[in-house]
Amino acid sequence: RERYFYKGIFRNQRQLYYNFDGLNERGVHIKGVTTPANSDITAMDDAKTRRGYAWAISAGLNAALAAISAKLFESQILRYGMILLFNVTMWGCYVNSLKALSSLQATVTNFATNFLTSGLAGFILFEEALSVKWFAGAILMVIGVLILSKSSIERKASVD
Repeated sequence: RERYFYKGIFRNQRQLYYNFDGLNERGVHIKGVTTPANSDITAMDDAKTRRGYAWAISAGLNAALAAISAKLFESQILRYGMILLFNVTMWGCYVNSLKALSSLQATVTNFATNFLTSGLAGFILFEEALSVKWFAGAILMVIGVLILSKSSIERKASVD
């Protein structure tokens, strides 16, 4: 990561020596440091994480739409065209989610969204039976995704 140091003229401006990572000019981590630069970076990280989850959820929805279109359309050309379209879109969304999230967070969110959407679409559109175990598993997956989203997994540095 790049480090930017803001040197203050007066002694009480020492807090401006800390960079975006909360490190001082020697690279020593200072806990609890909140400079304007750190606050801005934290807000940007939160927005980036939210966008990452939006991309991961979008990827899961597109994967589910590919599965639904495989059952829904009778024309072979239309069926395979829709599957290809939704899968290419899903991979694009998934790659974008990996830019903001860890691979674990992106993959689990994508899988859970795909699983839940496919299962509910099968229940609503195709009248497939869903057992109590399916709903229990779905609830546990949602809880797992929520735990992962709140976890302190180190966000990887963007190489954009």
